[in-house]
Amino acid sequence: MRNLKTQSTWKKDTNKLSESSNFLAKHVTILKALADPVRIRIIELLKSEQLCVCHLSQELGLAQPLVSHHLKVLKEAGLINPNRYRYWTYYCLDTQVISEIYFIFGTLAGDNDSCNEDEIPKRPC
Repeated sequence: MRNLKTQSTWKKDTNKLSESSNFLAKHVTILKALADPVRIRIIELLKSEQLCVCHLSQELGLAQPLVSHHLKVLKEAGLINPNRYRYWTYYCLDTQVISEIYFIFGTLAGDNDSCNEDEIPKRPC
């Protein structure tokens, strides 16, 4: 039979792994949403003001259903929030998520400003 302590330790390790996987899955979803030039343009437009689909469609020169699709992807990734106003839905950026992405890329970059071969240590083979 298994020792209870071993099972408890295994569960803790599994929980840590699933938390890490959830963290990564969330950010992969965000990065996939940002991988489209139209969505990047939508983010740029929304950084200065709240806009509805008709405004975005006009600015982007795209059909309303296509703009709605891109907004859905951005909303599912948590990058934008819808706000109902009378008959329309206006969209705005979720600045907390945008700051989080900025932090993640800063963490990935570390203290290295560039890929200077002389300054970044090499792992020996």
